[in-house]
Amino acid sequence: MPTDHVDHAPATWKTLIITTVSAFIIFMIVWMLYLANSGTTAQLSSL
Repeated sequence: MPTDHVDHAPATWKTLIITTVSAFIIFMIVWMLYLANSGTTAQLSSL
């Protein structure tokens, strides 16, 4: 039984880390798309 509790804690940390990393990656992708769209809009308006 003690081994089950020991394995449970790292699993919780892994889930937390994976969720944080996934959210960060999604945020970066959305931010890059936003910057790309802003840059394209700026170029089109400058033309």
